[in-house]
Order: sequence, then structure tokens, then C-alpha cells
Amino acid sequence: HSQIVFHTSTLFPVVPEETLQNAYLTRMRHIGNDLVTVIYSENHKRVDPNILSGQFNVILIVVFPLHHSFYRVQVIQRGEMAPFGPLSPDRPHIVSHRALA
Repeated sequence: HSQIVFHTSTLFPVVPEETLQNAYLTRMRHIGNDLVTVIYSENHKRVDPNILSGQFNVILIVVFPLHHSFYRVQVIQRGEMAPFGPLSPDRPHIVSHRALA
């Protein structure tokens, strides 16, 4: 059995007396400790794999919207992890919105 936990950083609560920097660090502490992170990017700029620091975060799956309900999916592997499939880090993949659902 597998489990999926979604850490949506924009939905994390912010304590009123918490500074903006502390709120950011609190959010990143949770996200940076996941093995796999899915990033939805609304632009087509390259995603820096070092955007999230953490000792466990080794796979980034970046989803870029395209036209007509299609998406470009890119897998970024960090560290010494062996390649795995079906998505390869060698090239981006184009998938429909149904494949992502």
C-alpha cells in the first residue's frame, strides 16, 4: 500500500505573530523532507532543482501547462539515484489532463 500526503505550502496556516521569514521556513521544513515533490509551474521557465533544500528531497516532478488540456511533465533527479520509469529524466513528456487526474 502507498500513501500520498499533499503539502500545499500556500494553505499552511500562518500564526499572526510569526514573521514572514519564519512562516516561509516552517513551510519549507515540511516540503523539503519529502522524497518526491510535485511542482506545478504556471510559466515555462526552467525549475532550479536546488529551489527546495532538504536531505530527503531527491525527485522533483514538474508539471507545466500547455494548450488544449495538455501538460509537459519533467522529472528531475537529485543525487545518486538510479534512473527509473516510466518517466525518464532524459526528456520531458507530454500528457493529457486525464493522465494527471
